[in-house]
Amino acid sequence: MRYRTIGWACLSLLLTLDATAQTSDTTADKDQLPTVSIKARPRQQASQSKVKLKGQTDEQDDVAQLLRQVGGVQVNRQSGTAGTVLVRGLGGSRLPVLNDGIAMEGACNHGMDPATSYIDPEAVDQGTVIKGPSTVRYAGVLAGALVFERKPPSADAPSALTLSQTLAAFGKQQTHAEGLVNSETMWARVTNRHLQSGDERDGHGQRIPSSYLRDNHDLELGWRLSEEQTLSAKLTRSDGWAVYPAYHMDGTRFLSDSLGLQWRAQRLSPWVKQAEAQVRWQSVDHAMDNFTLRGEEGTYQADGINRTREIMLQRNRSRAASLRVDLDIADDHVIRLGLDGRLDSYHAQNHFINTVCFDLGSEVTCLPPDDLGIAPYYDIRIQQTGAYAEWLATLGSTSVSSGLRIDSRQSRAGDVRGIAANATPVKGQGSRRQMTLHSAFVRAEHRLDAQWQAHAAIGQSERGPDYVEIGSLQGYDLALEQHKELNAGLRYNAGQLSASVNGFINLIDNFMLVTSGTSAKSVDAIRRGFEGELNWAASPTIALGGNLSLVWAANKTDHVALAQTPPTQARLYAAWKQDAIGLKLITRMADGQQRIDRNHGSTNGLDVAATPGFSVWDIQGEYKFNKQVQVAAGVDNVFDRYYVEHLNHSSDGSWANLGSKLPAQVPEAGRRWWIKLGISLP
Repeated sequence: MRYRTIGWACLSLLLTLDATAQTSDTTADKDQLPTVSIKARPRQQASQSKVKLKGQTDEQDDVAQLLRQVGGVQVNRQSGTAGTVLVRGLGGSRLPVLNDGIAMEGACNHGMDPATSYIDPEAVDQGTVIKGPSTVRYAGVLAGALVFERKPPSADAPSALTLSQTLAAFGKQQTHAEGLVNSETMWARVTNRHLQSGDERDGHGQRIPSSYLRDNHDLELGWRLSEEQTLSAKLTRSDGWAVYPAYHMDGTRFLSDSLGLQWRAQRLSPWVKQAEAQVRWQSVDHAMDNFTLRGEEGTYQADGINRTREIMLQRNRSRAASLRVDLDIADDHVIRLGLDGRLDSYHAQNHFINTVCFDLGSEVTCLPPDDLGIAPYYDIRIQQTGAYAEWLATLGSTSVSSGLRIDSRQSRAGDVRGIAANATPVKGQGSRRQMTLHSAFVRAEHRLDAQWQAHAAIGQSERGPDYVEIGSLQGYDLALEQHKELNAGLRYNAGQLSASVNGFINLIDNFMLVTSGTSAKSVDAIRRGFEGELNWAASPTIALGGNLSLVWAANKTDHVALAQTPPTQARLYAAWKQDAIGLKLITRMADGQQRIDRNHGSTNGLDVAATPGFSVWDIQGEYKFNKQVQVAAGVDNVFDRYYVEHLNHSSDGSWANLGSKLPAQVPEAGRRWWIKLGISLP
């Protein structure tokens, strides 16, 4: 795997050296590695937070961890990497992840490979966090959406090569290389990344089984058909392995391949403002077992004598297409029309090999292994086709938008069985279900004066059971989950000072609640919350700011708290930058969460215990030697605090066989140093 990474990096270098021979100059802004920037653009929609991902000085290799800087965003970490993103406490199929406009998914029913784990943050320009009702462009927008974009280079952008190397505590290494060859008529871009890490240690110095290795390779070819039209093709491949403290198995393969074609056009006619069409094929092959990364001790059963080797193979095949057109129907009036569809096939198998052993006192004697063969687990196909229309208008000092979307969704299940060897069929076997889903919203933003702006939005959306709820939780016949949400807030912008407040209330009918990780049921729920943000440029060299978010939620059917609700959280920062030197201090705080519903939750995690509050401090700095070379370094969790995130997975008891002393909830990493070197050529 490492040799493939080196090979792709060499190709990047060769392509770029050929191009740099034709290019002599570039601007300082394009040469230097940009500083971390998470501040939302002043005139963007209030429900959206845009995060620049490419070129961050932060050492994080996980898109999820980078988005955590946005207020209202939480992360449920699966291992040392590959965290699941949640917005206001909701994630999974309630929060679609879109790469260049098409939704992505993993294959693991345990959530080992959330969609964001297949996204290289250096291979996308920008991530947008959408909260609440503000668009129907994407299917399944309930909590919001995560949208990642990579824009074509401009025709006059120079060819370039960027390299970075990161070293960090716990044996972490990350190597990244990207080469761009660009001309007036076409471009080629190659991006490659290799990262690996050993096991982390918590604030008490105890080992957290969390080592991993991952490689990403992206190749993009583009053609400028005219000044208004581009056509591009993108091929990606990634693979790796990871150890998981929350499961009795580890991920030994995460092989993902995708091919996408995209056509974009601007101003095709006086009334066609923008048009876009794309198709994408994606294949994910995932494997996990309890012995490859743990040794034979990982196969021991509870009695400590008998052994079972367990292998699970999972596969997801996806085909998706979308078409969108924006029409200028009048001055400051735009109609957006779109069609999209996708077909996903999910297949899983189990393979058990039992070994019966006898403790004879002086030694343990084992019988020959009994291979039970490969057994089907689930086989599910989900097809969804949608059409939508949005109206966007500016009426004086008021901006109005509204939209309506209708989706036809069909799920078909073949084999659906229990997870044990020789398991019999369970509820949902051979089922077929047809659903019609409706989404709609109305939103208004009104500029009160030059500094103040108010906004309000109301919307509703629906979803059906996803493949995990059908295949692993026997939830094929759960009622449609229906969300109704009201958002309202204020924004203030006065040059060096900007602030915002936002409140929401969310009524949910038939919320799909997971019980003990083995079944799901429908309950009615209510959620409400508040978010605030403040950013102040105190001087030309000093910036201060932070955000606060809180969510309160209840299960109205059972008269208890809604499980896996995030606690109140805050993030504060102070940054100083002058000339080539920059420093930043960040603290993240979370209140304790006592409102729990034990052994209930979602496909992302369960409530296992109340969680105490915590505060952690990070410090980072950077130095630019010149336009081409920059170094950044930092220390995360400076005071080596022991803490646990409430949105969490419970640790798996199988680790006791390997001498691990994991608590009930998987803790976060203790103090960690890192250093990152970035080089931009020419």
